[in-house]
Amino acid sequence: PVSSFGKTVYPYGFVRDFSAEQMKDYTPDQAEWILCHVLKIGRASLPLVKSVDISAFREIKRIIEKRKTGMPLQRAIGEAEFYGYKFYVDENVLIPRPETELLTEKVIEYIEKNFGGAKLRVLDLCTGSGAIAVALAKSSGGKAEITASDISSEALKTAGRNAERNAAEITFAQSHLFSAFAEDDRFDIIVCNPPYVKTSEISGLDPEVKDFEPLLALDGGLDGLDFYRRISLEIRNFLKPGGAVFFECGKDQSRGIEALFKDFECAFAEDYIGIERIICLTDWKI
Repeated sequence: PVSSFGKTVYPYGFVRDFSAEQMKDYTPDQAEWILCHVLKIGRASLPLVKSVDISAFREIKRIIEKRKTGMPLQRAIGEAEFYGYKFYVDENVLIPRPETELLTEKVIEYIEKNFGGAKLRVLDLCTGSGAIAVALAKSSGGKAEITASDISSEALKTAGRNAERNAAEITFAQSHLFSAFAEDDRFDIIVCNPPYVKTSEISGLDPEVKDFEPLLALDGGLDGLDFYRRISLEIRNFLKPGGAVFFECGKDQSRGIEALFKDFECAFAEDYIGIERIICLTDWKI
């Protein structure tokens, strides 16, 4: 460290090289991501940095130590990007994933195609960090009335912070699926990314998932379909006739979910590696 105007600072080259060495077992961009997060700058501005103050260097080292325990980088930083927005992530919520961006994209496309400028009501079940709800609220330009629910009060606190951070108007409700909603409180669209990992498969997940993601947000029961099964029993009380339901699901689950919703027309969308990951249910008959 050196002294600059009475402050202890570290030359940026030293901090950069230290971070790169400490993070050598990970992809090079992860060290840069940490530097950008702590210094609050974009990657293009890193070469312009001359020095790093001692408090920032301590924060960089703290995040690196967390990452070296196997903790996902987003959780070590406490922040993740989703659909162009930034979200707080903590131990109470899943880190938003690219597959869920695809789910969100499909819902937005459906809204634009079928509602135009009309008002609509959307329910995001199992909202977690609130990523889907926030992205839908922002993309709708205020025409969608968004409600987001979760069984976890701690997850809802994080989701609320994320709504505030992104200036998204969302109504939050603590609810085990539909338990907090009155029957016939109906929505035009219901979207849900529920827990869908088979209980028996959790122990075999990547350590970054099984050791750091909340079990409550992963465990979908014996066959991974518990939440879809429960939703199928109640969905007609909360979806407007002609409404649509969007789900994310796991590998080889889409057809089993289709069988649970026999009254619906079912369409599928593949993710980036060819798995039927998104399900859209429409045109249910009373």
